[in-house]
Amino acid sequence: MSNSLAQKKMVGVKEGLSRIGGVKVVVDQASTALSAVCAMVPKQAVTVVTGAVSGPSALIAGVHAYGFGTMGIVGASKAAAMMSASAIASGGGVSAGSTVAVLQSIGAAGLGFTGVGIAAAVGAVTAYGVYAVGTYIYSKL
Repeated sequence: MSNSLAQKKMVGVKEGLSRIGGVKVVVDQASTALSAVCAMVPKQAVTVVTGAVSGPSALIAGVHAYGFGTMGIVGASKAAAMMSASAIASGGGVSAGSTVAVLQSIGAAGLGFTGVGIAAAVGAVTAYGVYAVGTYIYSKL
């Protein structure tokens, strides 16, 4: 978000909240603080933080979209096909620690502390990579 866009949004918020009695001083201080932060924070930092915050959610959404749901594997999904292939390959059951087992665990219970950290790191690196490539391509146009 550009500094001017952030400032315009804060002006709108400020105008809306200043109609409520006693809030004007707090809103003025918040507006000043936000303007200062927007001027200081480089786009790269915003990109990395956005990637880190969205990484775990994106991973869980992808796992669910593949068919590893909170109530188990969704029938006729890619996850069901993976489970079937895994069971056939291992002689009738899904092996503990296999890809299917790990993905089912993520789909049913979430990532856990370590998983969130890893997904956040991957999200941050991915977001920065996309930003860097986009910036490079844009500079060559």
